[in-house]
Amino acid sequence: MFNSKGDTLLNLKKKLKKFKIPDSFIFNVKDWQSNNNKIAFQIRKKFKNKKIIVRSSSKSEDNFITSAAGKFESILNVGSSDKVKVIRAINRVIKSYKLEKAKVLGEQVLIQEMIGNIKMSGVIFTGDNLGNNFYYIINYDDITGLTNTITSGSSNYSNKSLYINKRKEKYIRSTRFKKIINAIKELEIQFNSLSLDVEFGLTKKNKLYLFQVRSVII
Repeated sequence: MFNSKGDTLLNLKKKLKKFKIPDSFIFNVKDWQSNNNKIAFQIRKKFKNKKIIVRSSSKSEDNFITSAAGKFESILNVGSSDKVKVIRAINRVIKSYKLEKAKVLGEQVLIQEMIGNIKMSGVIFTGDNLGNNFYYIINYDDITGLTNTITSGSSNYSNKSLYINKRKEKYIRSTRFKKIINAIKELEIQFNSLSLDVEFGLTKKNKLYLFQVRSVII
């Protein structure tokens, strides 16, 4: 059900209709060390001058027992055609693995298209097993246009929260929050209603993107 960040998103890509998942490319550290030039070329070809985000995709980030959320690097706004910057960003992510783990060859790196024109981003909890399982909890930023202010806590606008009672969701008036809750309900079906921790972004054209989903670890 939950694999690495990259594999989980890849498995969901054709199953979800209400969330979009950014174009992605996944490889492991062993392959990178064997032929980084080939992989850098594949990235350049796939993303064709677009900005990308280089993300960690460790098996220890998204499982039922432990969480390594925030321990590993993610590098934003890397030009896909700039080979030097792509290689440097990937090496930084791999280096962050080595600081925490002895064996890294089987770990993955996830490359995603950098989604722009964001009007709202944040994290949604579908429950926490501590009495809030009757609520959707949405922590969001609808000011900066960035996608990482909530997860990093790096902004004055990273402290907005909304609690939505699951029994009262039909009374939601906001179009954007209706859209988000409908997408979350579709996602919950894929995970048998487990408590989820979901990173999302909503663009100015009202396209809703799923950046990450993991089980809530208490």
